Amino acid sequence: MRLSQERIAFYLIGIMAIFFLAWTAYTAVPFTYVKMAALGCCLFLLLGIALAFKYGKWFSILTTLSLILIAAWPAQPVDSGQLRKQYVRSMRAYRETPYVWGGENGRGIDCSGLMRRGMIDALLAEGWADRNPALWREAGVIWWKDCSAREMKNGFSGRIEPVFEVRSLNTLSDQRLQMGDLAVTKSGVHVLAYVGDGTWIQADPNLANGGNKVIETKAPSKNGWFGQRVVICRWKDL
Repeated sequence: MRLSQERIAFYLIGIMAIFFLAWTAYTAVPFTYVKMAALGCCLFLLLGIALAFKYGKWFSILTTLSLILIAAWPAQPVDSGQLRKQYVRSMRAYRETPYVWGGENGRGIDCSGLMRRGMIDALLAEGWADRNPALWREAGVIWWKDCSAREMKNGFSGRIEPVFEVRSLNTLSDQRLQMGDLAVTKSGVHVLAYVGDGTWIQADPNLANGGNKVIETKAPSKNGWFGQRVVICRWKDL
């Protein structure tokens, strides 16, 4: 059977999407909505490609339109409290993951990668739970826009805002914090996240701190990052 250029392009795009979603499922930590959603989308696309191959361009058009509908579906109100809790759960799921500079998955992750991947996972999970494609779209944008700890301190394209500056985490009162708040060192080289009860999570590159992996540390602490001046920042969605 001779295939048109349009159908070949459709199949190639579908195969690339399946590869991306399968990789997302593979690198996500076990038993999360992220893995379930990614695998579900893989099955949907595989079915769509199979039916498009059998029934021709009309099913290709319907499949494409359904994906466009998901992408363009109007945003719904976001429960920031629920998203905040999911964000903390998502980051905690990466505990003990090895520190890898530039990494952002369950095989290896760095400090800013943990903050971003935690938010991506949280948005995907809440989008799935609330049937809110707007959260999936935001997760895609955050995935596409890589950023460092310094860029987080500078706002991450308007997604994060500075709240206040403090001499050190060891001198900071918990009453000024919300779960999910970020602490970026004044130098912009490292970032931690507050998970409640005086505890911070980080992908610590320093083996001397008990790190070189994702760890949780309760303040006050002798961990070197806890003695540095930091800027407390907050995701605007939280």
